[in-house]
Amino acid sequence: MRTSQSFGVHFTIKKDKAKDGVTNVYACITLNKDRIHFALKHYVKVENWDNGRGGLKVKVPEAKDTNAYLEEVKFTITTYYQQLQIAGKEITPLLLKAMFLGEETEETCSLSKLMDYHHEVASAALTWSTLKHYAVTIRRSNSPDFENYPAAGYARPEEHPLFSYYLMIYGENRR
Repeated sequence: MRTSQSFGVHFTIKKDKAKDGVTNVYACITLNKDRIHFALKHYVKVENWDNGRGGLKVKVPEAKDTNAYLEEVKFTITTYYQQLQIAGKEITPLLLKAMFLGEETEETCSLSKLMDYHHEVASAALTWSTLKHYAVTIRRSNSPDFENYPAAGYARPEEHPLFSYYLMIYGENRR
């Protein structure tokens, strides 16, 4: 199957930003001539970097671990690209970067978004007392003490297994 998009992930370092001979590794995502660089927070020695391979020189002791990590990063970004391509979504390097770094995008759903969506959908069918309790739960979940965990990257709240479970319980209780 042929594709009309060009896609690539490679790694580089910036020698000019090196301190004491150590610098950060940068991932570069290229998609249709659009390019974005971002730091991986993985530090290597400048003299051990192989520009041709985009990784550490093989003879360096820590090369195996570092190069395995870089391959894992490349695999993860490529997987996100393939998932978006299969879903028919518009793909940009910025979106791939955000998905890799775990930033909240349109493609991810947080618990608070899930609860807000449920409130919008179910508010017409719920009694005022249930809505009052639900509002307290939302308020508590938005407090600084409550961590806002991502809901496993589900694009739409109705895809989340807990959401469908709660809707199933709600339907059984309404009978």
